[in-house]
Amino acid sequence: MKETIKTTLLGATIGGFSSVTLVAIVFLLVTSEEPFQQDDATNAITAGKTSNTSDLNLRLLEDLLGSEYKKFVETITVLETQSTTQLSNLITETLRPEPSNNLRLLQEYLVVKLVRADPESALDIVWNFPWYQWQDLIGIVISEWSILDLEQTLIAVEQLPYFYLEEAVRTILASRPDVSIEHWNDLTGELQLADIFERLIQEVEVITLLEEPYIAWDQVVQDNISNSEQEELLVRIAIARIETEGYGVLEHLFDTLYPTYQFVFESILRKILDDAPELAYETVKNMSVEAREVVAPILFKSWASQQPRKAYNALLEIDDYKQHWSLSIVLQEWVKVDAMDLLDNIHEIQRGDRNSAVSAIVMELAKVDPEAVAVRLDELKQTLGVYYELDTTFVDHWARHDPIGATNWVQENIPAGSSRQGNLLFWALRGYVELDVDRAIEIALNQPPDSHFVQSGRVGSLLSWVTSNGHLDKAIDLLDKLPTDARYSGYAAVGRELVEIERWDEALNLALDLEGDTRDLYLNTITRTAIYSNVPGLINQLQAMPDDNTRQYISSEIIRQHEWRGNVLTEQQLEHVQSLLPGVYENENTE
Repeated sequence: MKETIKTTLLGATIGGFSSVTLVAIVFLLVTSEEPFQQDDATNAITAGKTSNTSDLNLRLLEDLLGSEYKKFVETITVLETQSTTQLSNLITETLRPEPSNNLRLLQEYLVVKLVRADPESALDIVWNFPWYQWQDLIGIVISEWSILDLEQTLIAVEQLPYFYLEEAVRTILASRPDVSIEHWNDLTGELQLADIFERLIQEVEVITLLEEPYIAWDQVVQDNISNSEQEELLVRIAIARIETEGYGVLEHLFDTLYPTYQFVFESILRKILDDAPELAYETVKNMSVEAREVVAPILFKSWASQQPRKAYNALLEIDDYKQHWSLSIVLQEWVKVDAMDLLDNIHEIQRGDRNSAVSAIVMELAKVDPEAVAVRLDELKQTLGVYYELDTTFVDHWARHDPIGATNWVQENIPAGSSRQGNLLFWALRGYVELDVDRAIEIALNQPPDSHFVQSGRVGSLLSWVTSNGHLDKAIDLLDKLPTDARYSGYAAVGRELVEIERWDEALNLALDLEGDTRDLYLNTITRTAIYSNVPGLINQLQAMPDDNTRQYISSEIIRQHEWRGNVLTEQQLEHVQSLLPGVYENENTE
């Protein structure tokens, strides 16, 4: 690597001046065993928010280079007097070595020098750097350029990608504190940047009021700028208010912001409560019910992610804690932090909360440690307060992450042919369909005829999952292979999907394969599906139906649904459907 750097840089001779001295310095910067540690001043430089960037970088380079510094300055001086093109070329050459803090410091220094000679070229060269340096380098260019020629800087900033506009405007304002608000208005009045300048200038004004944060808050909330664009400023003011007034200000923040900017308020609240949520607890506990319903879930989510047990115990002190989703939030965060801890201490949870707690445990551990749940499943089901169908929840969530493991566990550990196995196998195979639809179908069709899985029609129900995963034609091919008990559920799954995509002829023709009650149930299913998704499409099919019985059944069901729901058909559609039922509605239509 070092030889490559030497070869690359030694090839340049700048205006007749040997670049060996500069090569030595660049080589020192790039290969230094101890990377230069940037302090706060350096960070300010790279953020592009000071107007003396080059001077500070110069001092840092002087400290870094020691005795070589004088040679470095001499070399840079020659570069400045000889050619800005050659300076641009040198900057480009620094992009070849592997990045380091010291090399970036040199690059920034050279960019500053280029800005003072040719600002437009300096801005253009920024895009040759890695993307993660663009923001810092744009700031450096804009900071220096705004001092040299403010109007041209504004024109250049307008051409920047949108993502960089706000920081560029901040940099200009920081670099030119000598410009009055009136002059800013004159300079930017015709520019697209005008709104950004107005907002950030108001932000500067508000920041000066942070010693009186109550006034600052009301000023920002009531100004003519969208609060969603001033979120970070509102966070700063809210923190300042809490520091001076305590957490009691939360009620005022809620009253003044939540009614009009709900999402902004919630986002601000998450940020100001994240560091020490427990400190706000007493305030939230005693807030109005309306405010607490909004604030408490955010508070307890943050608290539970850090101290779940304390958060849960504190939650119990709020009388209506089950009314605002805080319980489920605390439990979900607890299992993320340590699901086994909650599992081992489930009896410490209030009996009325255990069902929710166990459900959260099972869903989380099914993803990461299903065996831990499997060995304790029976124990959990017998826990007082637990009534939820844990088996189903467990297998369903396990199969979403490991359908093969879930399916094997059901087949190997649950009594063969039992209703429990039939139910759990269905949920396991639902997940299997997403992994390997053919293997899932093979397992389903190979279940014993006397098993609950087959006799309860679970094979047919599985086709709903097959069709929803994009395998409709595969499901159609399977209809002839379905056992008798699965014919309705299988045909219904396929028929619903055919109606949804308006393959009407195929959906209606499937009814010809069925008889008696099974046929009626199927027609009822596709009719209800069409009523919810495409009434006009279904009505258009009625007249052309080759089978009178099918047409009459569907027409009757459409009218029944209309009479039940009251808003299915227009008057014209109703008259048309009634006309397809001769002898039934003739007297009504005659009247």
